[in-house]
Parts: sequence; C-alpha cells; structure tokens
Amino acid sequence: MNATCGLALLGLGGVSLLLTVKYGEAGMSARCTKPEAEHRRLWALEQLLASRPRVELVREAQQRWGLSAAQAQRIVRQAVELILATYREVDQEEAVGKAVHALEVALELAVQRKQPQEIIQAVRAMDQIIGIGAAHQLRVQPWR
Repeated sequence: MNATCGLALLGLGGVSLLLTVKYGEAGMSARCTKPEAEHRRLWALEQLLASRPRVELVREAQQRWGLSAAQAQRIVRQAVELILATYREVDQEEAVGKAVHALEVALELAVQRKQPQEIIQAVRAMDQIIGIGAAHQLRVQPWR
C-alpha cells in the first residue's frame, strides 16, 4: 500500500516550498528493508513539520519499531537533513533580500518609536544575515 502526502514548508520572507513524499507500510521489526527505512524517515519528517519535539519523536520511534535510542535518533536526524536540503534549494538571494527588507522596515519603525533595544536587535539581525560588522560596536545610549 503506497500513499502520497504533500507537505508545505515556509521559509524566510514568505518563500514557501512544497515537499511531496511517498511512503508505504512499515514492518515492526528492528531490522528493516529499504522501503521500510524510507517510511520511517518520512514519518519522522511529517512529525517534524507538525512541530513535534525531537525527543518525543525519538521515544515514539523506539516504541513503534523497537529501535535503540541511537537508531531512532538517526532516523530523526535524517528527517532534519531532508528539511535542510529543501531549504538549501531556495533562491538564497531572494530570501536574503526579503529578510533584509523586513529588517529595514523594522529598523525604521524602531527609530520612529525611539526604541534603542529594537534598533540594536534589528542591526544585529542584519549583521548576522549580511555581515555589516556593526553589531560589535553598538552601545545603548539614552535618547536626548
């Protein structure tokens, strides 16, 4: 029995991706075939996209398939790597551009509201994204 499931991933700046996965029924033994291993990885992927904690997934995989902690952690880690690989395919320049624009808007609003902490947070976030080197030189000073 095979089924297909489409899962939406949201990225920076509203960039969204659709990840389609196929899975079949898995066996209940600790030693499994390649299709069963793929099913386990895709199950973990679905659970991660549903925002379930990794620790919980590891425990459930251990109980569900009779795995050791190391085996269950490996399955969850492989699912995380699938998600990261999907994000690596996103157009990086477009995503960075949207993120920087959003931070510029946030910076302008913080200046208008005279909120020094928000200004510092926006500049530090920009520094992390584009490396402007200003985050280390900031000092909070009261407004005059």
